[in-house]
Parts: sequence; C-alpha cells; structure tokens
Amino acid sequence: MPRPRKPTALLEQSGSFEKHPERRREREGEAVNLNPLGPAPAHLNAAQRVAWAELERITPTGVLTEADRPFLEMTCMLLALLRDLGATMETSKIARLESCLGRLGLTPADRSRVKALPIAKGNTFASLGRRPA
Repeated sequence: MPRPRKPTALLEQSGSFEKHPERRREREGEAVNLNPLGPAPAHLNAAQRVAWAELERITPTGVLTEADRPFLEMTCMLLALLRDLGATMETSKIARLESCLGRLGLTPADRSRVKALPIAKGNTFASLGRRPA
C-alpha cells in the first residue's frame, strides 16, 4: 500500500519545498477548508448527536473541519448503532467503524499517523502560505 500523502502545511513547516520546489508547483490550487466543523446535523437522532459531541470532543484539535461532516456523520451513525446493538451488530459494520475511528486517529495505533496543524483564530490562507481554491 502506498504511503499516505503528507499534508502541504507539514511540507511547508519542514522545509521540503526549499529542497524540492517542484512539489509546491504540483500542489498549486490545492483545496483548503478551514471552516469549523459546526453542530451535528438536525436529522441525526439523539444517540447519534451524543456520538457527534463525543467524537468532536475527543478528536485531536485541528483534525476536523466542515469538509469532514459526512465522514463524521457516518461514524456517529455506526457508533450509535454499536451502542444500541452491542455484540449483535454485523461484523462488517464493526469493521467499518474501526476503520472510521482509525482515520480520525482515535485508536492507539492510528493516533500517531493523524497529522493536524493547530490553526489559531484569525489565520488566513495567506498566513498559511496558500491561496484559496
């Protein structure tokens, strides 16, 4: 399996673009979403909204943005289902939940793989060295 692509902001911080300027050109126009995650969707039931609040609270700062809403929504539905059904939940759904939690960095093995940039209030695309898409 190929190595996951390193986020542009981390390449900038590490000085990779100085050593390999072609990498910056390859990433011009890269989409960036700095909008906050926001509240849980209204159509989620009570158990799913509880899962949303919990996952939002325990996910490392700087990981979730507005662009992650559908992914987090699916994760919340699976987590609420697990809590409702317990051991009777289908194995395939449990595996999907494990995958979702791993991608969010919420398993011990995956926590070190998730990269996030702490973005202070008021930062703009210019201060991150990028232009909006």
